[in-house]
Amino acid sequence: MMHSEETILTMNNNQSELKKQEKFTQAVISRGFGIAMQLKKTFNKYLNPQTESGLMLHCLLMSNRFACKAPYTDITCISKEQTNISAVKEKIRQIMSAYYSNVPDSEIIAIFNYLTIEHE
Repeated sequence: MMHSEETILTMNNNQSELKKQEKFTQAVISRGFGIAMQLKKTFNKYLNPQTESGLMLHCLLMSNRFACKAPYTDITCISKEQTNISAVKEKIRQIMSAYYSNVPDSEIIAIFNYLTIEHE
């Protein structure tokens, strides 16, 4: 089957575009995974297997939201009896700042909500 020159150019452009999309997607996923691993390392004692899995998924999807310029905007903190909430949130913000600038509070709170923090 013979392809016209236009069809061949379109196919080559599509391949090129797919390669760009693949690199972009890999970068987004890698960034989300890196964030999740850093959070897990820092807050491991506050995670159980279920919340750890949820946090991983959240970080992968959050990375995609950031890539699409659509982070969470209206997340509230679930009730936790804890004396040092602001310090934990600040540590989350520090971890996030290594990957993204200007992380909205709603994303910090969403991550914080995965942690099971009690009075220490």
